[in-house]
Amino acid sequence: MKQPSRITLADCIDQYIADHPDLGPSTIRGYKSIKANRFQSVMSKPIKAVKDWQSAYNADSARFSPKTMKNTWSLLNTVTEHCGAKLPKIIEVKQKRHEKDFLSHDEILRFVEESAGHKYRIPMLLGLHSLRQSEILALTFGDIDLEADTIHVHRAAVPDETHRLVFKETTKTDLSTRTVPIFIPALHDELKRIKPYRDASDRVAPYWGSTLYKQTSKFLTEHGFPKGGLHLLRHSFASLCFYLDVPILVTCRLGGWSDYHTVMNIYTHLEKAKLSAENDKLTAFFAPNSAKNEPKKPLKNQEKMDKRREGSNPSFSAKKALEMLDFLKVYIENS
Repeated sequence: MKQPSRITLADCIDQYIADHPDLGPSTIRGYKSIKANRFQSVMSKPIKAVKDWQSAYNADSARFSPKTMKNTWSLLNTVTEHCGAKLPKIIEVKQKRHEKDFLSHDEILRFVEESAGHKYRIPMLLGLHSLRQSEILALTFGDIDLEADTIHVHRAAVPDETHRLVFKETTKTDLSTRTVPIFIPALHDELKRIKPYRDASDRVAPYWGSTLYKQTSKFLTEHGFPKGGLHLLRHSFASLCFYLDVPILVTCRLGGWSDYHTVMNIYTHLEKAKLSAENDKLTAFFAPNSAKNEPKKPLKNQEKMDKRREGSNPSFSAKKALEMLDFLKVYIENS
């Protein structure tokens, strides 16, 4: 290693990778990407010779999102401390909170219907079942039990620095290894149609991660849904659990979230929307010339929604919702 006075950010990143052989391929890929693309004005300069870190940070803030900058700065602090150096405190750009990065329950129903016939429908529906992209890429037909209507999630596939998929026999966290119920009949039907022609070791979604992201994002945009990829569909699972009154800790357990903050943010957003709707009802009740005590006729769209929930050609039926809740209870009791 260089003398402390000559060590650079690039040196620290290389040294950190060399001293941590247990780092995953996607983590190493991320570190090397930061070395090659971020903080380029100071990356190769001796850390002690850099006088204005704030300017370097601000320059990259114009190119990358606040979340990316926060993660990058956190990494740089970690690798420099590992090498005995220390970065100064800077003023971070506050992260703008996305108003909505998930589908509501009615949007989920529309998504299931409109995705019929799409080439990437199966991986997209797996996303709605809470699976991460890495879990979808590693899923095999041997992990699917159509008689029990369950998906066993226990592996992950991530790209290395050369963009080659590396398959790991572990998931992102211990809680990510889980069994998920197949609660959308359309997914059951799609898998039932092709599983007899596949070996147990065949991948359910034999695609590149970048392809899945692009195709999912394209479909969402073209059909008027919020912008996003498979991660948005994973978050939508939490939205659906909120609609079904599933406790947040159960949702985290079933969805493989070890940090409940992501789910909490979704629940909080929906709770505010629900509260606002109830407030509107109270306001309307006392509004001048309002037809009090007269039940409103449901809108046509609402009637369609109710029929779907009752089981009329369901994409997600009321029966399936109850089965899902029963599954959750048994799952938690036996865990």
